Amino acid sequence: MKYISRILLLCCLPVLAFSQLTNDGGTLTISANATIKVDGDFTNISGSTTTIEGTLTASGDIINQSTANLEGDGQYLLSGDWSNAGTFAAGMSTVTFEGSSNSTLTSGGDVFYTLEMDKTTADLTLADDLGIDELLEFLSTDNKIILTGKT
Repeated sequence: MKYISRILLLCCLPVLAFSQLTNDGGTLTISANATIKVDGDFTNISGSTTTIEGTLTASGDIINQSTANLEGDGQYLLSGDWSNAGTFAAGMSTVTFEGSSNSTLTSGGDVFYTLEMDKTTADLTLADDLGIDELLEFLSTDNKIILTGKT
């Protein structure tokens, strides 16, 4: 728990960088105007709550395990997969898939507010049905969402 407390105190800084970041049963808040960069995966372990009001950037996956909560009105940038088995309360957030490798999105039945595709040469594959409340935007040319029979 001391580790998470230190993270909460540090989230007021403009940018923090981690090689992997796991919220293991704590409460993590990224404040507005703050950014956490993860060179790898961000995992929100079961029983954890992460609130994103600023920016979370992950060069790998964003994983929200069962009984974990991911919430807030911030910005999520990821190059890997989005895997939600818990609760994702999108608020007015934006999730941006970027980079040059394919990604898979598992929504877990939760709805996104804004979803952006900014893949340079890769696609996004849906693992389950996807709901978007506000906007689906393609920021790069030749981006595709592969439905694989999903809606």
